[in-house]
Amino acid sequence: MEIPFRKQLHQATQAEHNAVEAIFNFNEGLQHANLEVFYCTMLSARHRCKPLLDELQIDTFNAVLIAALEKDLKHLKSTFTYNEDAPSLTMNYANNFSNQLGVFYVFAGSSAGAKILLNMAQQHALKHPFYYLNALVKSSKAQMTTLKTLLNVSSFNTDDVISSAKNTFKLIQNIGTYELQQRHTKLQNT
Repeated sequence: MEIPFRKQLHQATQAEHNAVEAIFNFNEGLQHANLEVFYCTMLSARHRCKPLLDELQIDTFNAVLIAALEKDLKHLKSTFTYNEDAPSLTMNYANNFSNQLGVFYVFAGSSAGAKILLNMAQQHALKHPFYYLNALVKSSKAQMTTLKTLLNVSSFNTDDVISSAKNTFKLIQNIGTYELQQRHTKLQNT
């Protein structure tokens, strides 16, 4: 029996997904510091992936989610600004359908994690609006339906989709690591 491609994609990217989760350290709970790093990272990643998502010519909810991230950062009184020229945080893959699909897979799939984080927040009675997580959960069904449709009816190169998804996870990991280093440097300089 052949494994459905979505399951193959999940299995093939599990290590990269786990590496991203480890950066934010949410298993220790939701705190101002890890939320800010998470929001900064996701905002940068969504901006960097915007050209590929836009080329899909579907509603990827990216604009709504970017706006929600900006509102969350404002609520946290963050001084973060998106740095387009940050070192080693560029995407180096072609803008074709297979690569676009790999990027969309990563971002659409993040809604499951958003549900878990919102549950954690409720358990700890955190006073934060969670604009991004709520918007992500709200758009989850539509994104997953779109992803399923694209994976079932579209012609794409499976190796390129997997490679693109892995690269997107690695990009998010690199951005998260960069954000953590920036905060560590600021703390050392104060």
